Amino acid sequence: MEINEVTSNSEQINEAIESIEEIIQRLASLHVSMQILSTHCITIQTLSTDEFKNLKITEEELWKYWDKVRNGKNLHLLTEDFAIHSSKELSYLVYDALEDVKEALQNINRVSNDII
Repeated sequence: MEINEVTSNSEQINEAIESIEEIIQRLASLHVSMQILSTHCITIQTLSTDEFKNLKITEEELWKYWDKVRNGKNLHLLTEDFAIHSSKELSYLVYDALEDVKEALQNINRVSNDII
């Protein structure tokens, strides 16, 4: 292997490391957004179906809004679950998986520089 090939490989590895660092920054930003969303979902209270049933409204009005209350509660729960799950997955990607790949590439780059 010629020195030019090693240098070229080293440059490609450096570019890959830079790309990984950019991906890490973007995923970290998304991770923070998901954490904020999950926190807000936990603190927001929606009208439960039991609370809605106990309101002093006519049966006609009850049936008129029943599906909206049920759908709103389901949407709230799904959003909260999605935000929490996404936050955990993003945390793994940012702080474990991509960091491991970045470190491996840096080690390869160090070894190739030592060879030169």
